[in-house]
Amino acid sequence: MNDDDKNLKIIGLVKLLIWIGIINLLIFISLVAYSFLHVEKADAGRDTFYASSQANISDNQNIAIALAGLSAPAGADMIKHDRFVVDTLQKTPADVDAKKIIAAAGKLDFVGTSEELECWILSTEPYADEKCASSERVKTILGDNKELLSRYKSLYSITSWQGVSGNGQYVININELISAEIMLDLANSNADSAYTKW
Repeated sequence: MNDDDKNLKIIGLVKLLIWIGIINLLIFISLVAYSFLHVEKADAGRDTFYASSQANISDNQNIAIALAGLSAPAGADMIKHDRFVVDTLQKTPADVDAKKIIAAAGKLDFVGTSEELECWILSTEPYADEKCASSERVKTILGDNKELLSRYKSLYSITSWQGVSGNGQYVININELISAEIMLDLANSNADSAYTKW
């Protein structure tokens, strides 16, 4: 192979590398342009759940209000109670303690502890943990929280969310209690009842 053939081979190789570089650069530019110019539409259900639109949702269709009202006094309407809480917090002068006004109205406490219910969800043998509630204790907690559970289950049909919800620990405790009840049903061979609650 003479020098001219070697030079032609090198030039051909350089041209090939240049074309490969150009093609890679075009692909890279196309991907960058696509990522900056392509805007996906938001999921159709986003506004329904998060209520990010400007339309106001009525209190009785707003799960944020309903969840925050779970701790309303026994026998009270939780939506009205939460509206009272929101209005009190917004309208009470700075020199007056709004929390004292709200506390004076009373509240419905959750009976039981998260620790004694968690084992029913997390453990395959709930009785092995000494902090774990017995099946009789779970039944007692279910009875003691009957109104709270009823309130919570009444929220299942609400699909809209607007604003900030309180009572995070209430919701956790209630869900743990419902889970413990389902596990109790399964332990007692009540699969149909467990499925319905699930």
